[in-house]
Amino acid sequence: MRRLLLLLFAAALGGCGLLIDPIQGTDAGNPPVGMDAQVGVDAGATDAGPAPQCAEDDECDDGVVCNGSETCDFGRCRAGTPIVCDDGVGCTEDTCDEAAGGCVSTPRDARCAEPALECAESFCDAALGCQRRLRDDLCDDGVECTIDRCAPGGCESLSDDAFCDPGEYCEPPAADAAAPGCRPIPECETASDCPHRVCNAPPSCVEGACVYTEIANDPGCYSSDECVPIGCDSGRCVAGLPVSCATSDAASCTREVCSRSEAGLVSCVSVARDGESCVPSMPCHSGVCAGTTCVETALCIASSDPCESTLCDVSGGCTTVRNTCGTNSSCDSADGACACDPGWVRCSASDLDCSCPAPVDAGRPDAGFDAGRRDAGLDAGAGVSDGGRPDGGTTTSCLMGEADCDGDGRCECVLGRSRCLAGACICPMTCPMSTRCCPLGGGVQACVLGSGPCTAPSMP
Repeated sequence: MRRLLLLLFAAALGGCGLLIDPIQGTDAGNPPVGMDAQVGVDAGATDAGPAPQCAEDDECDDGVVCNGSETCDFGRCRAGTPIVCDDGVGCTEDTCDEAAGGCVSTPRDARCAEPALECAESFCDAALGCQRRLRDDLCDDGVECTIDRCAPGGCESLSDDAFCDPGEYCEPPAADAAAPGCRPIPECETASDCPHRVCNAPPSCVEGACVYTEIANDPGCYSSDECVPIGCDSGRCVAGLPVSCATSDAASCTREVCSRSEAGLVSCVSVARDGESCVPSMPCHSGVCAGTTCVETALCIASSDPCESTLCDVSGGCTTVRNTCGTNSSCDSADGACACDPGWVRCSASDLDCSCPAPVDAGRPDAGFDAGRRDAGLDAGAGVSDGGRPDGGTTTSCLMGEADCDGDGRCECVLGRSRCLAGACICPMTCPMSTRCCPLGGGVQACVLGSGPCTAPSMP
């Protein structure tokens, strides 16, 4: 009864040329025929994922310095990289100290090799590394009137007549000295009988007595410490107050050292630290002085894995970390890009997270087809084949009941109105009552309401 009423209503509209489908009705509020209404699809709703733990890095801080700085990545707290302390100076012991709030470098003299010089010792300078210093106290010739010094070539003794009584001089230790120490100035016949006295010119013999003349400078008046000014005063060798030459920054590859002139005056001069280590200006670099220039070399080597990055941490050490991807995504080792995990897509192209479920085939036909099957709507007994063209309804871009009949990617045929035949959409073998087969253009035909003639009719 309902079918008859439908046909009568359609007949009243025959002049409109309206297409009808007498086989299937449509309900705009229901899924298309063939759609699986039971498939649970989240229509555009995004999956928020796990609840976030943090919004800022400060929320992840555990209060411990030496285990590195914790960070907040995509709402999740990530552990920091433990601090590796290395100041680039070989003789220091580098440790991370919680009380100090970071790295502490302690000089260790024992890490320096012992010098070959008998009166020198090695020590560790926190900035410059292993250094050498001379020690006068390691020299003693046992003679009371000499000043014992550690010179660059070893221990030496300086005679000082001031330690002797008037009329005496200090005989320094020597291979031909029978009794070194304070001795009376002898009588003389010639100048060669007179001993040499420091800070005095070569003596002369006058009426059997040695005569001396004071001088301002004497090579024999010296000190092993280049920072101590020294000179002659009233015929005596007198040392002044030590001069301090502050060592410059190790990164400058220069060192301030004391230089003493022939007159015994001391000044500070800069000398190159060629070949010694220097403090680099950039973290994760080592430095070696080339003349007065600090040549820096990178220590961090790039990883061969595109999903890994080699980074320089806050302590100046190198650490390798995996590239961070958003929620429900992971790094592709082929190119280092972040790809969504199976079943997830990005809600928009600019998103880092993959929070939207991937589209599912909710009951739509499979894209594959059986080339040997006959087209839908064709009389199975007619034995007419479509020559291997896709069966009706097999193109996933078409709605149920449609098909890409000629293979151009468009949906032309509608079951119940038209069908495929040899690559064309034509009317069924018999159009329903009160309809006739009319061309729709583009080689497509369909059953149209009405009994009037079609424009350029084309009947099967």
